[in-house]
Amino acid sequence: MNLKLHRVISHPKVMDMCKIPYDGNPKGCPMYDKRSCCPPQTKMFDELITAPYFLIIQDFDLEAQMKKMKDQHRDWSDKQCANTRYWQRGFDGSIKREAEQFVTEEMRDGVILIRPEAYGVNLFATCAHHGIILNRKYPLKVVKKMVMIGRNINSVKEFFE
Repeated sequence: MNLKLHRVISHPKVMDMCKIPYDGNPKGCPMYDKRSCCPPQTKMFDELITAPYFLIIQDFDLEAQMKKMKDQHRDWSDKQCANTRYWQRGFDGSIKREAEQFVTEEMRDGVILIRPEAYGVNLFATCAHHGIILNRKYPLKVVKKMVMIGRNINSVKEFFE
């Protein structure tokens, strides 16, 4: 699904979400400060892109994935069957291809932000503003993945200079 955003809710503290501890990662995301697309190396989204803004949203049927894994590995726990190791890479590739196609067809000077939160975008608040309520708890049925697209701020600056 492609959603045109009329308002983007953001704050630099959103980038700190990457440091929140979670199961198996007491310091938060292990990629924090390891990649250029991860905080604190990233900038705020509005330093990179400008309106119009779009979200590309894809759903992943985690429940079906877990059933498939349980059928293959009857002794696995639900946690093992839901492990992102077995599905996240393909899902990431799928949404990235959709975003690249959108940029090619709809917004040639578009920039794709693969992880909008890493650029300060509060996806929970932004989506709620647009009528999409995200589940804050660990998903058991459907996982939503989102990328954000906006116009390259440098192409806009060049136009006005």
